[in-house]
Amino acid sequence: MLKHRYHPPAFQVEVRPQPRLQAAIASLAGSAGLSAVAAAMAHDRAFWPLLAVLPAWVCLAWQRAQVCPRKLQWDGQTWRLGLLASLDPGAPVALEVLFDFGSWMLLRSRTAEPRWFGLTYLPLSSADLGASWGMLRATLYSARQIQNP
Repeated sequence: MLKHRYHPPAFQVEVRPQPRLQAAIASLAGSAGLSAVAAAMAHDRAFWPLLAVLPAWVCLAWQRAQVCPRKLQWDGQTWRLGLLASLDPGAPVALEVLFDFGSWMLLRSRTAEPRWFGLTYLPLSSADLGASWGMLRATLYSARQIQNP
């Protein structure tokens, strides 16, 4: 008996910036910063100048939470992640589902680079991906990666 290995068909999805998610992350960082400053001021009023740092902290959080436009490709055997504007298909990556809320998920991609430098977080939603959402979810949970970085 001959066994055939099924590989889901090739496809590509675009990971676009998500300003609402970016604003939520910046708001959480601002709230955390304000709480830390308030706690420090409760012990010693000399910490009040730290309030002036909060706007810069929120701006930094806004900038760091920005999602770079990328393309995530499944070629039938390997996931690849590259810049959206590039013609290069991107580096092979291993994908891990961190959160799956049905219509929204957070993926972590890992390349062969050293531990922290090869990590990229990809927030994806069914509203942004439309018809590709079902294929992405099915492939994420059923495809076996042949080539792991």
